[in-house]
Amino acid sequence: MKIKTRFNLLVIAVVIQIYHMIEHVAQYIQYEFYNIHNPHGLIPQFDTEEIHLIFAIFFFLLLASIAHNYYPKKVPILLWMFRIGVVMQGYHMIEHVIRVYEHNVYGCEYCSGILGMFFNNIPLHFVMNWAVLIIPLVTLLLFKSIFKKEVYNDI
Repeated sequence: MKIKTRFNLLVIAVVIQIYHMIEHVAQYIQYEFYNIHNPHGLIPQFDTEEIHLIFAIFFFLLLASIAHNYYPKKVPILLWMFRIGVVMQGYHMIEHVIRVYEHNVYGCEYCSGILGMFFNNIPLHFVMNWAVLIIPLVTLLLFKSIFKKEVYNDI
């Protein structure tokens, strides 16, 4: 995959995750400041376990495809930082698989998942989604500055 293609996919990934993060910010505000115990964000129709799982799988596959067979010689830390983000999103995806299972078996609306057994899920997913946004975002900014020629050559 060409550098430019990886860069464009990374832009798409970051934009999608920014929108997703806005939903989690809205949920967190509803939970923390308005005492809504089951907050649904800005678009309540999209706040289902199945939609979160589909998004988590899509985002994981997008990040993994960007990282696959990519070994930058210029800045190896860029690759390792990004791979940590892919692993974190992979775990996030597993959390949603467990939550969909719990939802279908037990009928819970805000199922615990794995870490939710120990932490409140609203702040937990708020932090988890920030982490899986920050790493690709920082990678994108570094990627853009380091590989400027390769990214913009064909534009």
